[in-house]
Amino acid sequence: MKKRRVGAARRYLFGVLLVVSMVLQIFQTGIPARTEKKIIEVKAQNTVEKVRIGYIQTMEYGFFAEFLLKLAEQMEKEGSIAEGFSNKYSNINYEAKIEEGDTKKLWEDICANNVEGARYQFVKEAFFDMNLMKEDQYETMANRDDVDLMFAMGTHPGVYMKEHEKKNNYMVIMAADPVASGIVKSKTERFTDNSYAEIDDNGYRRQIRAGIKFLHFKKLGIVYEDSEDGRLYAALDIVEEESEKLGFEVLTEVIPPMSTKDKGKKFYKDLKKAYRNLIDRGMDTLYITASGMDYNQKLREVLSDSILPNKIKTLGQDDKWSTVWDFSIRYRTRSDTYDGAVGQIY
Repeated sequence: MKKRRVGAARRYLFGVLLVVSMVLQIFQTGIPARTEKKIIEVKAQNTVEKVRIGYIQTMEYGFFAEFLLKLAEQMEKEGSIAEGFSNKYSNINYEAKIEEGDTKKLWEDICANNVEGARYQFVKEAFFDMNLMKEDQYETMANRDDVDLMFAMGTHPGVYMKEHEKKNNYMVIMAADPVASGIVKSKTERFTDNSYAEIDDNGYRRQIRAGIKFLHFKKLGIVYEDSEDGRLYAALDIVEEESEKLGFEVLTEVIPPMSTKDKGKKFYKDLKKAYRNLIDRGMDTLYITASGMDYNQKLREVLSDSILPNKIKTLGQDDKWSTVWDFSIRYRTRSDTYDGAVGQIY
């Protein structure tokens, strides 16, 4: 097999493997219990011959597709996906480039390569992109009869599943802050036995600390969407806490959430205006956070309006945006692998 070039997904590989091993544990022994005696009892009572897997994503996002591909590669090794499946993806890097519909195509290909009679099965009909769904369609994601485990990618599906999924197990991956968003009670407590979440409550802190070490910013600007998710994605509470410790000022601008009715035209206009406002207020570094932006197509255009001409330093949450900038910052984070931030300095 050819060696694939991947970005953050490779650095999250250990985390993905941990998720897969948890999946195996869940369905080999039932719901993990607190005592050895209880585990033995559950194992005796809950022997599962087949695990049917579904998938929900907040929106089309390169890391989500890379995670799904990594999961399929592990299932290929386990014997649930046809041998040779991953060869066709050896030169594909979804983090570097992803287009609308790519993740669904990947999902359908994975489903087409299910090994008949294998323990783990990907369900073709159980793929959902909440960004393309109407709210009254959300109920089709939860409490399904054809699924045993749902992977919920991002904050929005994680919150929905926590509030509505009563029947099946679900695992939330890459939610901005699973505790603050109410997906789980804490790092060690969950609300229900069928819920699981990947948690790294120090990732954004490490990112900000690495950023200030290299960029030496005094006034960090953040634009976020006017919604609970927008504030969570911006990690605003964490950034403000770090500002008090590290001695920098946080400048914020709030804009309305993106609307699909005009394909985001007003969103990008508002974003450019917010950047100009931050510059007028003295911002020396812009912190670019996750949002509904089409980063591959629109990020450089938006930055070229005022950020780049005014030589404002930039720090990005995700190193998939590195094609826009001159350097990347890497440091120890999740699962003792490497995460990163990217930026521009003059």
